[in-house]
Amino acid sequence: MVALCLLVGVLGIAAGGWVYTHPGSTQVSERTTTLDVEVTTHTSATIEGEDAVYPGGTRVRDRPVYFRSSTSDFAFSAVATPQTSGDALSLTQRIVVVRTASRNGAVFYRNESVLATASSANGTLRTSTALDVGALAERTDALKERVGDAGSVNERVVVSLTYRTPETEGTRNETVGIERGGAWFDVATPSFAVTEGETSTRTVANDPDALVAGSLAGGGSVVLLVGVALGALYCRRYRDADPEPYRLALVAYAYREWISEGTAPDDVGERRVRMDSLVDLVDVAIDTDRRVVHDAATGTYYVIDDVATYTYTPPVEPTDLSAPST
Repeated sequence: MVALCLLVGVLGIAAGGWVYTHPGSTQVSERTTTLDVEVTTHTSATIEGEDAVYPGGTRVRDRPVYFRSSTSDFAFSAVATPQTSGDALSLTQRIVVVRTASRNGAVFYRNESVLATASSANGTLRTSTALDVGALAERTDALKERVGDAGSVNERVVVSLTYRTPETEGTRNETVGIERGGAWFDVATPSFAVTEGETSTRTVANDPDALVAGSLAGGGSVVLLVGVALGALYCRRYRDADPEPYRLALVAYAYREWISEGTAPDDVGERRVRMDSLVDLVDVAIDTDRRVVHDAATGTYYVIDDVATYTYTPPVEPTDLSAPST
């Protein structure tokens, strides 16, 4: 019991220390942005004459609606701004009018008119063009009249950004919506971003689990202290005990197949041979093919033979190993 408590206590403390010093690790994925370009679009126009909505003689920007009668020099622009600093970033930006005619989903006419184009390397790119909404409408209406009921006509303004780096390249197209009324028009100003990145994985050490480690070490310490206390009590109880009864009991237990309990008569054997130990007496029993008789009343062991009676009387009574300890 003492040894078991000591063993469990030491193992508990060792396990707590191992858990604290080996917290394990976690795989963490990180995404690094290699390309990030933000694109914003803007509109502006000069207000001529008297206008009940916008002050005359001023230039207004990014308004939700413009009036044909008082608007001149209408301009549309796209600004591409790199958000990451990288070498060899090449940008090309175009503002394009695209007209298509299709029937049942199949395009049979397509026309692209480039209104403006610009390029930049590692810097902000601004592309501007004068946009005559009325002229666009006239050309689209002419196409609709030509196509008639043979199909449907679509017109759109597209901001096209082509990017190129040593790692990647591509093109992003964004459609600009245009709405027209009898006396007004509205050109949308969408914003978008072009991003590219790469994912990497790294190993991060976990924080030590102090709760589990403390529980193991604390429990091990308690069990270890119990083992030490039991050991101290055991030593205090048995340190002055005579070991001979235990040794004799162990010998008797080892040779129990040759020893029988019984009572020897007082006049057994006139020729007696006293043996020096129980082991010697058992050897005689084996050699003569006899049993060893243990007389519990006198504590003497006998081997009764036709020639002589062999005896051994221990100096102390052996301890009963089957008796519970108190």
